[in-house]
Amino acid sequence: MTPSNRFRRLLLLTAATAPFPVATAILAQADSVPRGTAKPPGGIVAIVGDEVFTQAELDKEVERRRAQLSQRLPAAALEREHQRLEWFTLQAMINDRLILQLVRKEEKKETGPCITEQDVDAEIGSRVELLKKKGVNIKDVEDIYQDARRAEGLTREEFRRRIKERLSINRYLWQKVFHTSDEFVSPRELKAYYQSHREEFSTPVAVSFRMIKIPPTRDNTMDVLLGLVEKGLKDGEDFVELSRKVLDALGGDLEMAGHVFVKSFEDLETWPAPTSEILRGLKKGQVSERVVTVRGDVCFFKVEDLKEGEPRPFAEVQEEITKRIRAAENQASYEAFVERQKRKTRVDVFLLEPKQGNPIGPAAPSG
Repeated sequence: MTPSNRFRRLLLLTAATAPFPVATAILAQADSVPRGTAKPPGGIVAIVGDEVFTQAELDKEVERRRAQLSQRLPAAALEREHQRLEWFTLQAMINDRLILQLVRKEEKKETGPCITEQDVDAEIGSRVELLKKKGVNIKDVEDIYQDARRAEGLTREEFRRRIKERLSINRYLWQKVFHTSDEFVSPRELKAYYQSHREEFSTPVAVSFRMIKIPPTRDNTMDVLLGLVEKGLKDGEDFVELSRKVLDALGGDLEMAGHVFVKSFEDLETWPAPTSEILRGLKKGQVSERVVTVRGDVCFFKVEDLKEGEPRPFAEVQEEITKRIRAAENQASYEAFVERQKRKTRVDVFLLEPKQGNPIGPAAPSG
């Protein structure tokens, strides 16, 4: 997939506590926010109603997200996408603030907070139990606070405030905006979705792909070749030609530059991890970011073709389809709701929107 699309997908994954429609709509809402041309005095990057966001606040939130994304993206990709990360982070902050302002109005009417400290305690406690079930070595809530400080630079108070704000936003949206989970989806609509998305319910059984492999070296050869490949891919250079350059530098067989591997995913389970996982996540024509295998090699993959298996039966995926349809409806409701709020509220942005990055291969749907 393209670096831009993979970055967008991973950015959404960092919003783990946000409801699906909120996270995905951050990207879709970008065009609706007024574009700035210059920052006003004082380092203000945005004004929402009578509240402002400073560059310092934005920088802190960007660094928090960088820390999360660094577990999934190489440092070079993060540097390349820094402006886009900054832009999308600001959109998320604006959208959250719009809803929090509505929450405060509701709290004044009800003469009390919609989310109590007990609610925050319960949420953090549920996270502890969930992590334990996943096999994470965690004892109690103190470990949660320590992890927040270590991974995101958040104090206990800041972490609790974030939890409280997220719970407040989620509760407001489920009460005022989203469709409830028990709303009826007709069998006709379910079947129509299944027929038009059959490939999404199929599991690939085999893949044809090209590969550039750069083994560890005692000198800086690996770093030089990684830079060459990543720059070439960014500039749209042919994958086979880049493979030939790498093989030539390493003294390899140049005929292998154009070689297409054809493997079943069962066969790929014997290849160094995470080769199989990476190839399963790519579409036809897509190129991976750098992939570090358990052997220490750095690889780049380009998928030439996929052989799909039979789709799962409709009865087996009916519940999943229902959830997808409801999620799409909630996303559309959220986007429309935020648009209405932006028309009612002063929203000024003093941050230039970055240009779209150069793609590597065909565009892919964002995650």
